[in-house]
Amino acid sequence: MGPSSGDIVGFGANGDALQGSGYGNRPEPSGEALVEIRNLAVDYRISKKATVSVVKDVNLDLYPGESLALVGESGCGKTTLALAILRLLPKVGVIRQGSIRFRRRSGEMFDVLALNTNELREFRWAEASVVYQGAMNSLNPLLRIRAQFAETIRAHRKDMSAQQIEARSTELLELVQLEPARVLPAFPHELSGGMRQRVLIALGMVLDPQLVVLDEPTTALDILTQRSVVEVLRRLKAELRFTMVFVTHDLPLAAELADRVATMYGGRIVELADVEDTFYNPKHPYTIGLIKAVPPVTGDTMMVASVIGSPPAFGELPSGCAFHPRCPYAQDRCVNEEPPLERLAVGHDAACFYADEMSLQRKPVVADV
Repeated sequence: MGPSSGDIVGFGANGDALQGSGYGNRPEPSGEALVEIRNLAVDYRISKKATVSVVKDVNLDLYPGESLALVGESGCGKTTLALAILRLLPKVGVIRQGSIRFRRRSGEMFDVLALNTNELREFRWAEASVVYQGAMNSLNPLLRIRAQFAETIRAHRKDMSAQQIEARSTELLELVQLEPARVLPAFPHELSGGMRQRVLIALGMVLDPQLVVLDEPTTALDILTQRSVVEVLRRLKAELRFTMVFVTHDLPLAAELADRVATMYGGRIVELADVEDTFYNPKHPYTIGLIKAVPPVTGDTMMVASVIGSPPAFGELPSGCAFHPRCPYAQDRCVNEEPPLERLAVGHDAACFYADEMSLQRKPVVADV
């Protein structure tokens, strides 16, 4: 059974314990999905004739107003999946199969993969936007912040006057706790890292998109600046009600901001559950390993245990379950068969043959596989 009310069951991005009233008490998202991803596979070209599979067989629905965290170690495919939704993959990236259907405000569904260049330009920013982790690489160093807001808005809303653009820019900068009079006339290099990141977040909201993708939004920031960015994201989410997908390897951030968490490994989603089930009742050994690798709020470092080994290269994925060489619970079946992502309970899926037996308290049946 789950923890009783008041039990310390997790951790927040500020290091505070999360208080829970028991896992599994959130309903599964319902209603019409904003984004429907089906059988998505993404390959990267490594030569003229060779490719490697980076994302494979992903099926995922995103619902209006929810926050989904994509978590996992570097190289697991989470950023590739997130950017594929907006077709922002690098040139070597190829969507080999699948569909990404998006629902307009009118209710009409369309396949993002079928959009031509002009339609794709209209879709980005107006329907869906992205906030990258490298603010200095994302902002034009030769343009003042005011000009960058104006360029983005005019590319989509040619009917807006200069006064309306100024008012919209001012409104959004105030929402992210920046002083417009200080920031708008500044060049990016005149702002701190945290200020630049918040400018990027404001730019992502400038056309009121339904979906915002954030790629490691706090990774390059110090802990105090991370705290302010988290507060900004929480308030924006509450006020503007957009759907948020954020890529992170920071489990405390996922615990604080996400409604649902998708754990990725070897290019696949290996567990998908609401945030309470993810931290109270994980059912995939990799999710369990990630949680145990985070220092507890008690400061008892003896409770920290790293995940054995390193993630495999995509061109050298092992047979069967990709996680089996690092899994302390692996059996012969795991070496030979790839477990499908299956429904365990309402709103909780996992790709593990022994998911029903998994818990944070269970001890490995085999050590150092």
